[in-house]
Amino acid sequence: KNCALSDEDGVLKPLAPFGGKIFVIELSQIRARKDELRRDLSDYLGLDLPDMSPLSNKGYVFDEAIDICDGQYKDIRDVLLVHARRSSRWILDYFLQSPDVLVSSREYFVETLENWGKDPCDSRRKTLELTEEHVDYDW
Repeated sequence: KNCALSDEDGVLKPLAPFGGKIFVIELSQIRARKDELRRDLSDYLGLDLPDMSPLSNKGYVFDEAIDICDGQYKDIRDVLLVHARRSSRWILDYFLQSPDVLVSSREYFVETLENWGKDPCDSRRKTLELTEEHVDYDW
């Protein structure tokens, strides 16, 4: 048994080493830090990895796709954000503190996880508002 619930806050915390090294990535690293990620993952695996450029998903249309930023999904988004905040706190405060857990671009990884609890729709709305302020409608 390597984990137990903390008596003080009910959080699941590692009690002992995991029994091996764990390499963790945040998906945005594949685009934002691909060269560092490739190098660090190559070192971790002891392999020479090929280019890790993500495939483009442009042009894909899904019939069942939703826009999570639509007002009708606000309640769902709020629940997801609560879980995202709790998950990022656990990863940063407990999981990442283990000497058995390795990450690439640690500073970027931490910064990204700290943003998990922020509603991405807020920044999208601000971008749209700024764009609309600078549009010249005088044709």
